[in-house]
Amino acid sequence: MEELMRSNWKALLSITVLLLTATVSSSEGARRFPVTFEFSPPVSAGTVTLAGNFNNWNKNAQPMQFDATKGSWTVTLELLEGEYQYKFVVDGEKWFSDPNQELKAPDGFGGFNSILKVGDYGRFKQPAGRGDGKILSEAVYHATELPYAQWADGSTISLRLRVKKGDVEYCGIVVSPGSSEPREVPMKLFSQDGVFEYFRALIPDVSTPVNYVFKLRDGSRQLYYCSDDSCHSTFESRPPFAAALVDSLVFVTPAWAKGRVFYQIFPERFRNGDPSNDPPGVEKWEAQPTSFNFFGGDLQGVIDGLGYMDTLGIEAIYFNPIFEATSSHKYNTEDYMKIDPHFGTLDTFRDLLERAHQRNICIILDGVFNHSGYEFWAFQDVVKNGRASKYVSWYTFYGFPVVKDPKPNYECWWGFGDLPKLNTNNPDVREYIFSVDDFWARQVGIDGWRLDVPNEVPHDFWREFRKVTKSISKDKYILGEIWDNGAQWLKGDEFDAVMNYRFRTALIDFFATGRTDPERFDEVLGVLRMDYPDAANDVMLNLIGSHDTERFLTLCGGDVKKMKLAILFQMTYPGSPCIYYGDEIGLTGGKDPDCRKTFKWDPAEQNKELLESYRKLVALRDSHPSLKYGDFFTLLADRNRNLFGFARDSGTELAVIVVNNDLSKQPVQIDLNKLKTLGQRPIAAGKLFKDALSGKAFKSEKGRLTVPVMEPKSGLVMFLQ
Repeated sequence: MEELMRSNWKALLSITVLLLTATVSSSEGARRFPVTFEFSPPVSAGTVTLAGNFNNWNKNAQPMQFDATKGSWTVTLELLEGEYQYKFVVDGEKWFSDPNQELKAPDGFGGFNSILKVGDYGRFKQPAGRGDGKILSEAVYHATELPYAQWADGSTISLRLRVKKGDVEYCGIVVSPGSSEPREVPMKLFSQDGVFEYFRALIPDVSTPVNYVFKLRDGSRQLYYCSDDSCHSTFESRPPFAAALVDSLVFVTPAWAKGRVFYQIFPERFRNGDPSNDPPGVEKWEAQPTSFNFFGGDLQGVIDGLGYMDTLGIEAIYFNPIFEATSSHKYNTEDYMKIDPHFGTLDTFRDLLERAHQRNICIILDGVFNHSGYEFWAFQDVVKNGRASKYVSWYTFYGFPVVKDPKPNYECWWGFGDLPKLNTNNPDVREYIFSVDDFWARQVGIDGWRLDVPNEVPHDFWREFRKVTKSISKDKYILGEIWDNGAQWLKGDEFDAVMNYRFRTALIDFFATGRTDPERFDEVLGVLRMDYPDAANDVMLNLIGSHDTERFLTLCGGDVKKMKLAILFQMTYPGSPCIYYGDEIGLTGGKDPDCRKTFKWDPAEQNKELLESYRKLVALRDSHPSLKYGDFFTLLADRNRNLFGFARDSGTELAVIVVNNDLSKQPVQIDLNKLKTLGQRPIAAGKLFKDALSGKAFKSEKGRLTVPVMEPKSGLVMFLQ
């Protein structure tokens, strides 16, 4: 639902000025940098605020102060190192991006968000040379906190290290240095963001606390990085890092969700399996959707469609809300304990759940706990009884009697009177929501939740929600609707994963619109992987469309080749890919409600080329562990020829994927020596790599894999034979 909120933004271009001073704070662990924003509005301004993904785009969260001597507005924030997007807001209405910033990203509404890199980026932009015997020790960094350190279980820890991009040939970890039995574990290149590289190693069979130092080698130079945040020629008499098995470093996510293919269903538009429960005045199935019409889709329709989902290879279903509500989208909940009667009954849902589980298909439901519907019984009690209602503290009212139109006199979700905001700080509200959780997760047996607009609910609520949910079963999957960086919810005490809209944006920019070149594409993906702990990355919901966005094929201008290439990437990338119903048959559409068209069940109306591509790629992913669970390693990012290639390595299987995102045919050469140099595996000469899509085989020679010609907008998924 956050897309509705974003549609209220008005992106206007203007000249702005940003001043950044980056000095590391003295706080232990994560590095924070004071950042001063300065803005001179081109229009008369009564107030100016700063909004960005560092404050959930809340235009009221960060007021700026007017400096009369400069004639500008300023504010200074302390931000963790990383990449951020932001805009300035004048008088609460006019949104201004920064054209002076080199990096920018489309905001989805015809304008741009400014991109700011906070941290050591400015200090280390100079190029480095791998193998030159020089190591820029000032760029080396590690912290004993997420995401740099994470316990996967009681005896296995994952560690990451930051170095200057292209600066070192080898990174390793010396475990228990100074003991009688130290051991060295090689690290593998994990990601890069254009300035830094990040190496990672998973270390099993360690006891807590585990002591370690990092070993770096480049040419003849060898250094050890220790916990005094400096590099030395020896680790003798130097303090090692120590990571204890504490709650703040433990993050475990459901094993079943790792790499699994999800299918998002908007129930009202998927299939009408029981016309007897249709709401009054249903439209013909092929009619155009509006914000208020109905088509009769229901849970029986989903039951009837399970066989189809089998042919697609679906392993999990994410449902938009199915609880009783008056709208087609059901985000205005009337009764959290009841299936909407136009969708079916509780028995219908139990039948669906049982049939899905028999097919090894898991089901997660949409939990709308930030707000209820206007018709929700607790809110209606206040409407009826006013201040005397015992539920008056469940919401925030600004007067009585309750007034909905023309302007609600109560707090509601972004001013929509049909969506009164719940007071989740109220213990009674929490108890009720946790009882809803218990009913569906424990008694009915769903496999998890997708949580609506969770950024508008306090963190301590979600921490308590996780405890309740995981007490039912640690295998319950908790997914948050976060559009930007979700790191603050992914610390092991709130969500398991977020809807990876940033991944979607990266694929739009590279495949659909071509705004991004391969190098920037690789950097963006590297930032996404580095932002989150391993446990979250393993189960990250990687989508290219949803009920809140334009259809991907529409963004591709109807170009099926572009979309097929994006699908190939989605299905070969780490995490859990999600298909929005109908994308696989070529449904098109703009923003809500156009993206919520009915599914076309007539094969003659389906895009068979897309459907076959989805089926083939999902089946390929399901049958190859490297594509579901393997390490990701970039092999090629050629901005001049628009080529991108990477490896997925599970240890027992190696895949090399290449996409030609260009409009011309061209040969491709992959440097396989990178696999050995940066911690993966050596590839002997004469080894064959077979493309699973065409059946063609290619031989490695002198550390290189050559493909004589790749067709425009095409891809290869090659496996080492």
